[in-house]
Formats: sequence, C-alpha cells, structure tokens
Amino acid sequence: MSLPFYQPFVAEAQSSPVIADDAASLLTLTAGNLSVGFDKETGALTSYKEGSMELIKEALRPNFWRPVTDNDMGNGMNKTLRPWRDAGRQAKLLSMEQKALGKEAYEVVSHYKLPVGESDFIVTYHFSGKGYLDVNCTFIPGNDTLPLLPRMGVSITLNKQFDQMEWLGRGPHENYIDRNTSSYVGLYKGSVAGQYFPYDRPQENGNKTEVRWMSLTNTAGQGLMAVGQPYISTSAYLFPTEDLDEPGLRKSQRHLSDIQFKDMVTWNIDLKQMGVGGDTSWGAYPHQPYLIPAERMSFSFRFCPAMLHGVSGNRQYLNFK
Repeated sequence: MSLPFYQPFVAEAQSSPVIADDAASLLTLTAGNLSVGFDKETGALTSYKEGSMELIKEALRPNFWRPVTDNDMGNGMNKTLRPWRDAGRQAKLLSMEQKALGKEAYEVVSHYKLPVGESDFIVTYHFSGKGYLDVNCTFIPGNDTLPLLPRMGVSITLNKQFDQMEWLGRGPHENYIDRNTSSYVGLYKGSVAGQYFPYDRPQENGNKTEVRWMSLTNTAGQGLMAVGQPYISTSAYLFPTEDLDEPGLRKSQRHLSDIQFKDMVTWNIDLKQMGVGGDTSWGAYPHQPYLIPAERMSFSFRFCPAMLHGVSGNRQYLNFK
C-alpha cells in the first residue's frame, strides 16, 4: 500500500547558465525563467521571480523573537529575553561577498552584526542553474553570557496572492517542540488564514514542526516552496508577526479585533522555536530540552518554485545533492 503523498519520480530539471546582472544597488541572478535579487546595501534577498511574476513583497531578514504567549508573560520571558525582540530588524550588514561558481552556480554571502552581544549572523545563498536557491543561516554568539533565544530563524514576506499553504510535516493543527505528539506527520493543505488560531488575547500561534517542505501558492498553484535539510519549523500569517506581540512589558487587554488581515503573507522559517511550556502560567519556563541556548548553530533550506500537487512535477528540488 502506497503512502498517500507518494508521487511517481519525475526526471531532474535541466540546468541553465547563471547570468549575473551586477548593478550599483541590486545584484540579479537569472537561470532560465527564474531570477533572484539581492539588495547590495542590506545584503538581503529582495526578489524571487518566476518569469515576470514577483513573489517577494519584503526582504528576508533574521528573526529571533516570537510573539509572547500567556506562559511567556508569566515567566517573564518578555523581559529577560527582550534583547532579541528587535535584533533581526537591527542587524547591520558588515559585508556582502559574491562570486560565480563556474557557469551554472553563483554564491552570495551576507555577514551581519547583531546588536545583542556583538553576535554574528551569516546567510549564505547558493543559486543553481537548475533554478533553486539554497539558503544556509549561521548564528555565532558574541560571548557566553547571552540570554536564551526565543527562536532561531528568518522571516520573509510574500505577496498576498500566495495565500494557499501545503506542507509535509506535523499537523494539521498548530504544534510546538514540546507540544507536538498529537500532531502526526502527513501531507496537509489549506489557506494561510485557516492556520491562524484565534486566542482571545492575540499571541504566538499556528506553528508547525518537523516540516520536510512547505509551499505558499496562489490558486493556480504558482508560488514558492521551502525544503528543509532535513526539517524546518514554520508558520505563516496574513499580517506582520509583530501584530501578535505585546507592545509593552505588561499584559494589555488586547482582543481578536486587534488583528486585521493585510495585503501580505508573512512566512517564518526557523531552525526551531523554544517550547511553549505550561507546567504553570506564573513562573515556569519550558523544560530544558526545549530551550535554545545562545550557542553557535546553523540550519539550511531550499527555495524553489512551488508545485501544483504536492511533490509531483518538482521532485528534483527535494534532493540537496
């Protein structure tokens, strides 16, 4: 009996030469009908085009914070770990290095300095003539006294039309590293709006763990896919993730009506997010295995064109060789 998400093998895509257009402010790499763009002032991925269709609305950036939960407020995480709240947005580009790797590959390395302990964050992009973009993210702490990280990942914003979500991982409901045994690995799909869990007080929600791949597409099946190496933790919203967060240090009387869907799809792609805990809501942290010490760590994933039906027609992008 075949697994429900099995699809017949599809031959690997042909490779094309990678053409670099190195303008004053933007580096554009093109292979066949796919192109990616990098802002040379920020070092960030700002464009991913399939033909003339632009997918990205806002650039990829480091992300170390999660909207605080009721448990987080109870244990004071919003205060003790607060240095990480704006660390991703305040990252400063130290250097952006670029080089051709033969005729059919190109590498871009963006090195950032973080405002927390003079730590470093390095993003290495490898664009292939087969049309995929491999992304490796490395965090290097500046010292050994830094606070725990709420999450280790990146965030990117897509255009609103890419609001259909499909993933191979734990689901279908939200799950976290310390609350995922009721979520079974499978192939799931639905709207991005449908992944939002409307807690009475807005807070972190909708995450998925042990995700092998996830795609965000329009109704025609066009869009972007992220493939973990081997897994990612991920979530998507129709508003900025920051809209879920408490603006201050104390719990405010916020309500469901404070969250309004906007003309965007926020996509969080993480190595992991700290556990949500729950032994008590008045002081207990998540258990030690589900915390994220500020130590050197890396993770990788692949951006590639999304598929219309699961893996069918796109198997070549799932192999990291």
